[in-house]
Order: sequence, then C-alpha cells, then structure tokens
Amino acid sequence: MRPLLSFIMVVAILGGVQLYMTHRPRVVAYQAEPDAVAEGEFRLEVTLSFAAGPDPFALELEDAPSLLVLFRGQPVLHRTNAIPGGQVIVSDPVDGIVQGQNEFFVQATCANDASLTANAIRVRILRDAVVIAEQTFWSEPGEAIQGALNVTVPPESSAEATVQE
Repeated sequence: MRPLLSFIMVVAILGGVQLYMTHRPRVVAYQAEPDAVAEGEFRLEVTLSFAAGPDPFALELEDAPSLLVLFRGQPVLHRTNAIPGGQVIVSDPVDGIVQGQNEFFVQATCANDASLTANAIRVRILRDAVVIAEQTFWSEPGEAIQGALNVTVPPESSAEATVQE
C-alpha cells in the first residue's frame, strides 16, 4: 500500500509541475505604464554641518566618496575631495524626476576631526526655485551619515510635494 501511495504522490507532484509549465506562457505579464516625467526645473541642494572627507579605510581611496547622492541608482552628486562644513553643494538640474514617488539616497563620510560629534546633512529638493522637499539626516558620533529621502511629486508645478519618512 505504501509504494502505491508514494507512486500517486510523485505522479501528482510531477503532474502539477507539468500543468504549471504548460500554462505559464499563457499568463500575460503586467506591464506598468511608463512614469510621466514631472514638469519644471529640479535642483538638489546638500548642506553639511561638518567637514567631509573620503573614507581612509576604503579599498580604492581615489574613488572613495566623501559625499554621494544617488537617484534611481545613478549618482547625482559624487564628490571625492574634502568638503568644508557649512558649504551648500548644488546639483542643477536633476533630470528624470517623475510624477509620484521618487527616492534619493544620501551618504557622507566625516573627516577625522568631525567624527567625534553628532553630525547632520540637510537635503533640499527645489522645483522652479520653490522648495518642495527638505529633510535633515543625523548621525551618531563616529559614524557616516546615510539615509533615503522619499519625495512624492505632484503633477502640477505649483503644488507642494510630500516627504515620506
């Protein structure tokens, strides 16, 4: 009786896999509509409360970023030199911002003298010279600052965007 039950279970499993494989190509894949590009001129401003410098422990020191901002996986800002505190760093224009959800990843490494205190980065997104999103990221003493700024951009250039934390 047990061998017969084992044989029935094997046939049921392999039959189920065969049925799945034959019906799988018939399923139409969901195709999302392309994102509508938001209107207006977008600008990114980053202000550091500390002196930033490249990570001295990076494997490739000449390419180690002191400040890195990514949008859709592509660098918007990539600085490898030392950056003094209080300086506003601007990326103008920022292309590819779409209506709806957008995410910016921000990372900065403290210079040796700034690593003993808590530090901050202020990130602002401007649309046609109007601030639509602003967020401040903080670090613990001795740690690099990193975070994601999620911005929902409305279709109209006069409407304000929302920041999602």
